[in-house]
Amino acid sequence: MDLDVLLHAKFKKLGEAVTDWRQMRDKLKTLADDAKTQLTDRAARADWSGENSKVTRPFIDKTAGEIADMRWQAETIYNILKDTCAELTGYRDQLQFTIAEADWQHLRVRDTGHGSFRVEPKDGADVSQPTIDGFAEDIRQLLSDANTGFNNASTDVHEIIKAGD
Repeated sequence: MDLDVLLHAKFKKLGEAVTDWRQMRDKLKTLADDAKTQLTDRAARADWSGENSKVTRPFIDKTAGEIADMRWQAETIYNILKDTCAELTGYRDQLQFTIAEADWQHLRVRDTGHGSFRVEPKDGADVSQPTIDGFAEDIRQLLSDANTGFNNASTDVHEIIKAGD
């Protein structure tokens, strides 16, 4: 993730996705509960015999199980998106603070593209190399952590989707 991408990130759409998945999770929870109480429990109490019993009960059990699986997937995706949104927002805020701190130390932080950046003294200010290196390492670590969090979330969501197929 480039410095400018994280620094100026707006997470409104990700927040909207979190809300959408929370609503989906809630709807699927209701549906799963209804499937259990209205379908599975009633089917277990029903006095069916013959071919109808052999076909209907397994179908109802399978349908209720699939709804429960969908609820689990929605819950998991919701949690991943919620945590990722909070995590990335935190990294962005830490990055903004670190850059402001660097500015107070008379340092300029510039994105140079392709994932790289520079930390350099402003207007010929006399700043020690360890101070410059310290800010550069802090920023590098924040960008690395943000990338790791984003990539892990992406991988997790893809795994859930693959598991559902």
